[in-house]
Amino acid sequence: MVDITTADFFSDPALADDPYPYFDQLRSRCPVHPIAMPRVMAVTGYEEAIEVYRDPEVFSACNSVAGPFPPLEGQPAGDDISDYVEQNREHWFFFEYLITMDGGAHEKERGLLRRIMTPRRLRENAEAMSAIADQCLLEGVRAGACEVIADYSRPFTTLVIADLLGMPDEDRVNLRMSNFNAKVVGALGSSETIETNLLQYCEDRFLEYVVDRRANPRDDVLTQLANATYPDASTPEPDVVVRLASFLFGAGQDTTARLIGSALRIIAEDQELQSKLRADTTLIPAFIEETLRLESPTKSDFRFTKTAVNLGGVDVPPGTTMMVHPGACNRDTRKFENPDEFDLDRERPSCSAACPSSTCCSPHRRSDDHDLTTVESHRGRGSLRRPRPVCRVSSRRLRYRRRRPRHLGRASSGRHREVGPRRDRGLSSSGDQHLHIALKSYDCDT
Repeated sequence: MVDITTADFFSDPALADDPYPYFDQLRSRCPVHPIAMPRVMAVTGYEEAIEVYRDPEVFSACNSVAGPFPPLEGQPAGDDISDYVEQNREHWFFFEYLITMDGGAHEKERGLLRRIMTPRRLRENAEAMSAIADQCLLEGVRAGACEVIADYSRPFTTLVIADLLGMPDEDRVNLRMSNFNAKVVGALGSSETIETNLLQYCEDRFLEYVVDRRANPRDDVLTQLANATYPDASTPEPDVVVRLASFLFGAGQDTTARLIGSALRIIAEDQELQSKLRADTTLIPAFIEETLRLESPTKSDFRFTKTAVNLGGVDVPPGTTMMVHPGACNRDTRKFENPDEFDLDRERPSCSAACPSSTCCSPHRRSDDHDLTTVESHRGRGSLRRPRPVCRVSSRRLRYRRRRPRHLGRASSGRHREVGPRRDRGLSSSGDQHLHIALKSYDCDT
C-alpha cells in the first residue's frame, strides 16, 4: 500500500503503473487532500473537480501546463492574490498560450479560435477523418503488425489536426516522419535528446504559412487561418495565430491517441462488447464516453488558487496548486455506481468529457455535442466498423508493454505480455500504455 503522506506522485513509478489505489486512499480520507509536495492539494472527488473547472475567478489556469513547477519563491500575504497572478504570468510555462489564460485574454483568444474552426471547416475535417483512419490502419496491415499508439492513433490524430488547419500534403509527410520517430521528451535517467520538437516544428512552419498567405492570399484553408480576425475585427499578430495552430496540435492529438489505445484494449478484452458495437454503431458515442470515464487520457489537470476558498469542506489558501485527477474523480463512488466497471448504459457525465471552456479545443461545443477528442475517436475506429478491411480485435493477439509517463523516465525493454481476459487496472491511459496489435494474425481483407 502506498503511503500517501510521503509518496511523490510526480516521480514514483508505482503510481505511474497503477495510480488507482493511491487515488482511492486520497479520496477515502478527503476528496481534497494535501500531498507530500508543499502547497499542492489533490482533488479526487467528482463534484469538487467540477467546481474547480467551473470557477475561473478563483481557480486560475496560469499553471495548467506544469502545475507546481517551477515553484514560486514568494507571494504576497492576504486572501486575494489575483493582481499578483496577473503581474507574474511569465513565471509559468506556456503563459502566452490559450490553455493558461484567464478572463478577457482567454475569451479574446477563444474568439479568434472560433473564426478559425468554423462549423463548415469542422464538417469538412470530419469527412476527411475516415480516409485518414483507413490510411493509417492499412499501413499497419501491410507491415504485418503495429504499435497502436505510435503507429496508428498518434499519426491519425496528428494528421487530422494537420487536415483541419490545411497543412500542405508535403509538410504532413515531414511532420509525420519527424514527429513519430522522435524520442520521449523530458525522460529522467536518460541522456537521449528529442530528434524534433513537434511544437517548434509547427510554430516554424505555420509562421511561414501565415506570412506567405497574408502577402499572397489563395483560395485555401491556410489563407483563412492567416487572415482570421478577433471578434472586434482587429487583426492579430502572426505569432498569435501561430500559437493557436500549434496549441491545437498539442491539445488535439495526444489525449485522443491515448483514448483510442484504451478503447481498442477494452474491445479486445471484451468480445461480446465488440460484437455489440459492430451490430449497432449508434452505441459508439456512449462507448467512447464510458471509455473516457474509466480510463481518462489526462492523468492530472492543474489550477492555481487566486483567492482563499473552501472546497469540499477544506479551507484552501491562495497560492495553492490544485491537482485535479480526472481518473480519480470519474471513479468517485459518490457519483458513479460500481465505478471500476465498464458500463455501456451508464449516465454520461464525467470529468473527462466535461470539457471546461478554459481547456476545450472545440470552440463551438454545446452541452449536447461531442468535443474534437470524441469525434476523432469515433472516426478513428471507423475502419474497424466498415467492411474493408475486416479486422477483429482479439485479446489473444493484443500485446502490451507499460511505458512510464514522460516525467518518469525511460520504459524498460522487458518482454511483451499477453493481456488476459480480465481487465488490468494497472494499464491506465493516463500512464501512457502502448498497445501492440499483431495485425498479421487477424482476418484482414486487404
